[in-house]
Amino acid sequence: CLVLFSGCEKKESKGPIKIAAIEPLSGPYAAVGKDIVDHVSYYAELINNNGGIYEGRKIEVVAMDNAMKAEKTTELLRKAIDDGVRFITQGGGSSHALNIIKQLDKYNARNPGKEVLFLNHSAVTTSFTNENCTFFHFRFDANVDMKVAALVSHMSKDKDVNKVYLFNQNYVYGQTFRKTANKMIKNNAPNLQIVGDELIAPFGKVQDFNPYVSKIKLSGADTVLTGNWGPDAYRFVNALADAGVKVKLFGIYISQPAGISAMGKNLLHNNVVIVKEFNPTNPKASSS
Repeated sequence: CLVLFSGCEKKESKGPIKIAAIEPLSGPYAAVGKDIVDHVSYYAELINNNGGIYEGRKIEVVAMDNAMKAEKTTELLRKAIDDGVRFITQGGGSSHALNIIKQLDKYNARNPGKEVLFLNHSAVTTSFTNENCTFFHFRFDANVDMKVAALVSHMSKDKDVNKVYLFNQNYVYGQTFRKTANKMIKNNAPNLQIVGDELIAPFGKVQDFNPYVSKIKLSGADTVLTGNWGPDAYRFVNALADAGVKVKLFGIYISQPAGISAMGKNLLHNNVVIVKEFNPTNPKASSS
């Protein structure tokens, strides 16, 4: 994608190809943002050490802190464009990804020949590659529908899964996860009973998960299906363990690297099943 896009550029500087990584590097999601930037930087270094791309040009990752605030994402996107950056990467929060998609859609329409490409690594709301699809948005990750389909398929075959509690964040991604889970359980796993359906304030605003854990315990749920990530996942896992509540946890981003130390041994209190990407055609390919 980078090779093709950079190859269309007119004769410009042969300096590095800059990629602006707009992620939360401060605030409650800072650890997640740092993990993301570290991953992107690692692969950029890997590519650079192998000769770079397009006539040997190197990749330079420019980390930009949006502190998980919508206005900061808009501000940093404009700054990156003003600084001549033609590639944006982001994935920490679908609301921020949608912001970038809409802003670039307008910018690119008004600036032919100076288009900016959005490389979305993990903002997985399904609509982004359906009704909100645009030419200059490229997503590497599977969408919510694909991930939830895999989880529900596994749940339907697990004899220990009977009563399911849906637990998600109240923004575009969490709402999509909730809607898709309800639909797929009804259509593809009618043997499962949904005994609870909760949306919480997202992005680290909930500090105490004990009231939610009490609801889950009273519901009789043996399983929780959640799209929660970052502190909203880690604090939930810890609260379940602290209360001694035993359930199976099915999710997408529960065991992100940033959360392993935050959850510690509490991650082992309940069985956790997550969707994990891999490369089935190349056993030597790296996975993150």
